[in-house]
Amino acid sequence: RGHAGSGSHHKLLMFSASPTVTSGSPSGAVPMLSLEFANVCLQNVLILLQRLAKPNGVPHPPTHTVNSNGTHDADGDHYENGIHGHHSSLRSCQVNGQAIRISTMLCCAYVNLCLGDALTALTWGRQLLSQPNLPGAHKCLGSLYTGEALLELGYVEEAIRHFSPDSVPDMSVTLSGSGMLSVADPSDGSSFRGGTPQTPAAAKAVLCINLASVFCLSRDTEKARKCLHQACHLLQQRDLPHQAIQLAVFLELQAGNTSTALQILKKQHIPVRPAEKTGKRLRKT
Repeated sequence: RGHAGSGSHHKLLMFSASPTVTSGSPSGAVPMLSLEFANVCLQNVLILLQRLAKPNGVPHPPTHTVNSNGTHDADGDHYENGIHGHHSSLRSCQVNGQAIRISTMLCCAYVNLCLGDALTALTWGRQLLSQPNLPGAHKCLGSLYTGEALLELGYVEEAIRHFSPDSVPDMSVTLSGSGMLSVADPSDGSSFRGGTPQTPAAAKAVLCINLASVFCLSRDTEKARKCLHQACHLLQQRDLPHQAIQLAVFLELQAGNTSTALQILKKQHIPVRPAEKTGKRLRKT
């Protein structure tokens, strides 16, 4: 049927030998490839993270005894080494726990958005964006999910602020506080992987396209066109998401340019006026 996970966690998904048909909608607690079950899994992760934040047990205090020679034994030394090791492992758990926590917040925002619960998605998105030292990749996707949730709830002006292309400095995926900084920069040079932007330019282009969509909803086609052309300047047009072509066709049809819309569909290319290739940033609104 498919596969899930990677590395040692890679699993094959097989069809049941005797599938059963149940009436009514399946429960979200039933293990299956569904957003409902994904939401249950995420809630379990959050519960486990709460337990991780409260480690069980603390080291016993050292016992200082004196032997027959009148000198202290090595129990204190053993304690000293043990307490250092305990703090080291505890810090590692805290760092890993924070990394898992922000990834879980991001997944919660996405899953609830897909399930149509924009308010819960907005709550998770805002909580994610409030985290300190948030990696660039999480900030980019968190801004996208939060902005989309705001649009669903009718807060257009606030959504526009979340789609600002200047809010993505990099596409790092590791907490800077952990002492490492891993940047999603694939060796094959691709701008996207699985639909997810891999470079700052790709992330900015996606935000520009989303911002253009918001301006279309606000009937401000001129700003929408500028945002779309800014995305074309950030990336080669062959690397742009297909939504850019759809948006360009929509804008041309809105302007009554049917022939231009047809040319865009045929050539899969968005015409950009030479005056707009200067790379000037769109002014914030």
